[in-house]
Amino acid sequence: MNIIQTKPNPRLALIDDIICLSGKIGSSQRGTIKKIEYMTLCKYVHVFNDMCDGINESLKYILNLSGVSAEIQLEDIPFAQSLVKQYGSQPSRLYKKALYEGDDDVMLLTIDPKYFADVSIDYQIRFGAPLHAIGRIVNGDPQHINYIENAFPTMQFNIPGEHFC
Repeated sequence: MNIIQTKPNPRLALIDDIICLSGKIGSSQRGTIKKIEYMTLCKYVHVFNDMCDGINESLKYILNLSGVSAEIQLEDIPFAQSLVKQYGSQPSRLYKKALYEGDDDVMLLTIDPKYFADVSIDYQIRFGAPLHAIGRIVNGDPQHINYIENAFPTMQFNIPGEHFC
């Protein structure tokens, strides 16, 4: 069964959507055009944005357009081994890289939670790499993203400025 189909515009993130990344921060990836085409055509990918300016800027656009907020689990952000070796003793540098510097080859996307597992498996088969779930869309102020690290309290950062699919 092939359920690729175009979606109506505008694309909006919905409450409970899974927020994920299309790859690891700092890894050279190929096939970005094919991945964008995939995300455009998959009806369970609600919205996606590039990561060239980091998670904050990517989410800023999505949240303001959609009128929702987000929770991000910092420890779930995936990093290439080269970055882990470089900044391994300084996790705050890794988080800064992901949140504010980004990665030209990684896309941030939101997926319907009912279909996340199926989309993730299909993506893995097509591209040889998994999607990385890092958070979810929640009801709230689009100007704030809640960053959660392990069992510590939530930190709020003000946002500046059968193929399955």
